[in-house]
Amino acid sequence: MSTALVIGEALTDVVSTAGEDIEYLGGSPYNVSITLGRLSDKVSLLTSIGDPRGVDMRRRLDESNVRLEPESLQDGATSTAQTRIGENGSATSPSTSRGISPSGHRLAKPLLLMPDR
Repeated sequence: MSTALVIGEALTDVVSTAGEDIEYLGGSPYNVSITLGRLSDKVSLLTSIGDPRGVDMRRRLDESNVRLEPESLQDGATSTAQTRIGENGSATSPSTSRGISPSGHRLAKPLLLMPDR
């Protein structure tokens, strides 16, 4: 069994279409940790999550055998990214993010550390 520590953002994607908001848990590092956890690897995630959306994220991490590093629990709201989809299927405005991020910094892409075998 290998060990992995994934470091990076966990957020909720909010997709707005015709007055309806649909939320998806995500963020590339969050998704990478979920996938690795489901493959039975020993996986930890270092991120920043808070309430209320963080509760759903923690549940999904637990279900996927991912250990959430204690430093990940922060005061405030979990980050969101919102995109509005027009009637023709294209984005009508740019995505926006707000909320907390790991140590106040946003990571451009996931970082995956694994020891040599």
